[in-house]
Formats: sequence, structure tokens, C-alpha cells
Amino acid sequence: MNKISFVCKTNKPYVALNSLNIRLRNGNTIILDRKKTQYEISDGVLKMDWIDCYLWAINDEFVFGTQSEAFLDGESYPSIVRFFAGSKVWFNLESEADEDYFCNIQEVSVGDISVELAVKFDPDEFLSGLTSEEKDKVYRALWKEHVVEDARSQIEDYIFYELIPKEEVERIADTAAERYVYNGDYDCTLSYWDNLENLVKDEISEIAREVMS
Repeated sequence: MNKISFVCKTNKPYVALNSLNIRLRNGNTIILDRKKTQYEISDGVLKMDWIDCYLWAINDEFVFGTQSEAFLDGESYPSIVRFFAGSKVWFNLESEADEDYFCNIQEVSVGDISVELAVKFDPDEFLSGLTSEEKDKVYRALWKEHVVEDARSQIEDYIFYELIPKEEVERIADTAAERYVYNGDYDCTLSYWDNLENLVKDEISEIAREVMS
């Protein structure tokens, strides 16, 4: 008997996992399946054993057979651990799983040997753990990054752009974006680009006033 054990974060009281993908450091992907599953879920943590695992496919090419079952023979655990090390690992879900269902792998062990995996950031899991207020902060921060880029392009269109110090260009773009995204400083009757142009003009005019005073 061979066994692969998982500790996962999940958001449902059930398990709807089809197979296991392993993206190797060389770019190849292998798919494993199992004959038996044992698990328990508590407080969003899934502890699960896959028993009698076998190789199902390599790079989407079906390879199941006698040799694929021997691939995970218990005697070869040490070499299998090295095989998994540094790989990215994730599950294929069953078709009946809810649309928002996730099961993200935190720890893996082959037999009793722990496997060190590559870190895989999951944006859905990250967002699901945020409050509405925290999601709004993330949304506005990402939105502002795009507005800063657009404001910078507006500044670059000015004839005297080359005369503006680079750090001042960044300050103008950042301030204009801050006013737009966080202060709602725009005219709803105007387009996005017209509003942004007006904010950039305001900031450049402020610089001119300071220079002339």
C-alpha cells in the first residue's frame, strides 16, 4: 500500500477532488489519482490521505496501467519525495463541486516523509478571507496603480514635459490618482480621461504658482 497525505485549506464541509496535478521544475505536469480516500474536516482545515495512488497521465497523455501503479510503490518513497520537491501541486475538482469551492494544499507527505513544495499563491483563497472593507482597500490600491500610469501618460503629453523633474512627475501622477480614486474628485458628466486631465492640470498649475510666488 502507498499513501500520500495532505493538509489543505477549504471552504466546504465536503471533498470533491478528482485528481492531483504536479507541475515539475522542468515544466512537465504529471497527474495522480487514488483508489481510496480518507479524510476529516474541521474549521476549514482538511486532513486527507490518498491510499493506493497511481500515475494517471503525463502532460495530458494517458499512461494508466501496471507500471503506473508500481510508480508509487512504498519502497520508492525517498525518490518520490525528491521527485515532488519544489513542484507546484494542485487538485482537479469534481464537476459537482460548488463554483466557489476551493481546496488549497498547504502540506504534503509521501508515506511519513514530508515534501517541500513550491509556494503557490491563490488569489481566490486570499480574497475569500478578507472583509468587505479589506476587499475595498485592495480594489482601490490596484485601481490607483492603473490611474497613476494613465496620469503619467497625460503628463508626458505636455510640451514642457522634459523640463519637469522625474520625481515631480511621479508626485503629480500619484496625487492626481489619489484624488480620483480615494477622494472621488471628478465630474460625473465628463469622461475618465477628461477628469484625469483636469486633475493633472490642477497639479501642474499648483507647481507654476509656487514657482512664480
